[in-house]
Amino acid sequence: MLYTELTVKDKTYKLRLTTMGVMALEDRLGRNPVEIFMELSEGKLPKVRDIVYILHQALQPYHNGFSVEKAAELLDSYAEEGMSIYDFITNEVMSIFRNAGLIGNESDKQENEEEAKN
Repeated sequence: MLYTELTVKDKTYKLRLTTMGVMALEDRLGRNPVEIFMELSEGKLPKVRDIVYILHQALQPYHNGFSVEKAAELLDSYAEEGMSIYDFITNEVMSIFRNAGLIGNESDKQENEEEAKN
């Protein structure tokens, strides 16, 4: 099973979004989570609450019972290590979504563009 590793304060967490997790996240966000990246391309940052919810849901398969509050604290610790919310989105969230099959990787995008040319 694919997962993303997040190391904060010398502790490593496995992050994974399952299909059920994506569905729960859609209910919580009121939209498809991939829309966050569409907004990023328009120069809009998502709400911090949405990022905490994504982190919370991604923790559940391997760290069941990890609360939303603890997920927010984990994001605080990530920031204390000199990282930003933007770093978290572009690094961890992108990887989480790729592993869940919500978005493709760059090589998929290049292959699709080449096929469209032919």
